[in-house]
Amino acid sequence: FRFRPAAIRLITRSMIENPHTPAPDLDPFERAMGRERLRNARLINLLRLIGVAIFLALHLLLGEVAGGAAWHGNLAVMAAYLLTALVLHLRGRRRRSAARLGGFSIPFLDMPMVFLMQASAFATTSDPRAVATFSLAIYIVLVLLAAMSLEQWQIWVAVGIAALGEVSLQVMAKDTTGGMLSGLVLIGFTGAICAYARQRRVDLVRQVTEEHLRRERLGRYFSPQVTRHIEEQPDQLAKARNCDVTILFSDIRDFTALSETMPSEQVVTLL
Repeated sequence: FRFRPAAIRLITRSMIENPHTPAPDLDPFERAMGRERLRNARLINLLRLIGVAIFLALHLLLGEVAGGAAWHGNLAVMAAYLLTALVLHLRGRRRRSAARLGGFSIPFLDMPMVFLMQASAFATTSDPRAVATFSLAIYIVLVLLAAMSLEQWQIWVAVGIAALGEVSLQVMAKDTTGGMLSGLVLIGFTGAICAYARQRRVDLVRQVTEEHLRRERLGRYFSPQVTRHIEEQPDQLAKARNCDVTILFSDIRDFTALSETMPSEQVVTLL
């Protein structure tokens, strides 16, 4: 095949006007996964902002206003956490590179902040084990959110940091060995489920992408009716058959010379 000047102008103008458009030769599966990861990362940033805002409001309402001892926490740490979550959310909406920090920041931002806030609650609570147990639930939720990044290594890094933070809190709460082992098992089991679900989701995206690509390729050479017939009877078409057919070859007269003198938009309209 030979590129015509009009086609080259059309591709060049498209790349200039939309520089974020993936190159035509990129793997469709990688493009689909990139879009899914970006969408999930922005969702993680939004969920983080909502969650931190809710917990800060609860601490203010139940701890400062109602005087609940269990809800007295380090408000300065929570305010800094909320500000960080707001910055990540706003930056992630504008820039892809900042949005992708959503899943990556869970083990290195959210889990350490949870540890600091829960550890500070030991000074005001009468039941440290309850605080450690509640922390286990938070860590499990964070592992589930880390799985939305669709990266295996982020899931297992989140599992490791969650296990370390939970065991540390249980040691501070003087929990039993059985309680510590139970927490580790729950966190590890959650990570295994997330890893399995992630792999199934990736396989599904790959299957759908390959199916869409196959249909797109068939659609370049066959009419929709013929494409549907090929998809419905793949085994039958693989066998040799004798039949009478009519074939029409057609072309646009003087298209090469015509396209060299027309803007790319008019060439597309003509086609």
